[in-house]
Order: sequence, then structure tokens, then C-alpha cells
Amino acid sequence: MLRHLAWTCAGVALVVMVFGGTAARAQWAGDIPGKRPTNEADSAQIGDLYFRVESTPSTGRDGRPRLTGYVYNDYEEPAANVTIRIEPVDLLGRSEGDVVKPIDETVPAKGRAYFDVPVPEGASYRVNVVSFEFVELEHS
Repeated sequence: MLRHLAWTCAGVALVVMVFGGTAARAQWAGDIPGKRPTNEADSAQIGDLYFRVESTPSTGRDGRPRLTGYVYNDYEEPAANVTIRIEPVDLLGRSEGDVVKPIDETVPAKGRAYFDVPVPEGASYRVNVVSFEFVELEHS
């Protein structure tokens, strides 16, 4: 039996996400075994606690920029419905928009999942996990 635990988080550069002028803070959706931040934890801490992203800019066959890499899940449970936000930034570090992309597979516990996303041109890119669900496997 599977039990899904939903999370919403922002990446390193964001403390809270804003939707329609209201701030959204991460909500704990049940008891999760292992390390868990306090109730005062902000969204960035939650994502940073369980995920990290490694990425490399490249050029696709069509000559357009792409970002490829891996999302690493450092937690003890698999993560489903993982979504990343990619922000191209200019030479001064200013954001030039963003691309939000779901990862097409479950990120295994203590494992990784590959991504390959077309992106707008940027001097560099910030990549953050913005949402996910931990899947707790019931042991009999």
C-alpha cells in the first residue's frame, strides 16, 4: 500500500512562493520518519533539505539551448510528481523569466532522475525543486 505525502517548496533563491499576491508556506502532510525541520522552517529549507540539482547547459540538435542534468533525492522515500523551475539569469545574476518542468519519472530514495529541458538563452541558470510528493511504502 502506498501513502502519498504532498509537499510544496521553493529552491535556494526563494524563501516563499507567491501566488496571486499571497505567500504560500510549505505544509507538512503527515509524519515522516527521519530528519524533519521545525514548524518554523521556510519553503527553501524544505527543498534544500531533501533535494539537490546538478545541471549542464548544452545545445540541442536544432541549435537551441537546453539544460540537462539530474535531480537527486537525498531522502529515505521515493519522490513522485517532482517539478523543477529553471531560471535563466544574465551576467549580473538577474532572472530573465523561468521554465517550470515536471520530471517524468519517480526520483528513487537516495537516487536521482535525469532531465533534458529546452530553455531560453541565459548566461547561467538557477534550478530549484518547486514541488514533490514523497511516497511512503507501507511495510507489512
